[in-house]
Amino acid sequence: MSHERMIRVTGTGRISLKPDQTTVWMELTDRDKNYAKVVEASTKHTGEVKDALVAIGFERDQIKTTSFRVDVETESYQNENHCWRERFVGYRAVHSAKVEFGVDNEKLGSVMTVLAQMPFKPTFRVSYGVKDVEKARKTLLTGAMKDAKEKAHVLAKAAGMKLGPVIRILYGEASHDFVAEAMPRMMLADSAVMAKGASMKVDIDPENITEQDTVNVFYELIEG
Repeated sequence: MSHERMIRVTGTGRISLKPDQTTVWMELTDRDKNYAKVVEASTKHTGEVKDALVAIGFERDQIKTTSFRVDVETESYQNENHCWRERFVGYRAVHSAKVEFGVDNEKLGSVMTVLAQMPFKPTFRVSYGVKDVEKARKTLLTGAMKDAKEKAHVLAKAAGMKLGPVIRILYGEASHDFVAEAMPRMMLADSAVMAKGASMKVDIDPENITEQDTVNVFYELIEG
């Protein structure tokens, strides 16, 4: 069968979702000139953070490591001949972890309080997302196909023809993580309020996460 009479349309699916998941991304950094000691310090501090989060209601397996690395740190200096050289300074261990929970400002404030009370000053950032990412992706694609079909019907009718079956679908497999950053990377300092055991007050109303995706669909055109 010849497909000379066909039409190609681009369908666009759009979605706007209210976030239902909070992720706190933490980074713990330790330095020492001894490799074994820097790893030991990192392990100790990670354990302290986990213990503190468990104490405010989290399960230990909710606190996930996302990466761990030990880097060599150097510094530049000039030798007696005024030539620049590099010399060893020490090791830096960086342990990155995350904890996820529902959108809950009180709980977020408790997590921030825990981090603020740590003497080794972990850094953190907060993002909001949706739990069921696969469902959101399917909704986007369903919307894109529906949009393509509606456009094709309009064009076929305007051309005095009827819309036939789908001949071909082209899709680029776009990547959507459905995540919105709420706070950039921050370091929490000790304060008199923290020393009194009070919890930080947080008032964040995350905006909806909006995404769109496209699909190209070829339809056969049939004589009206």
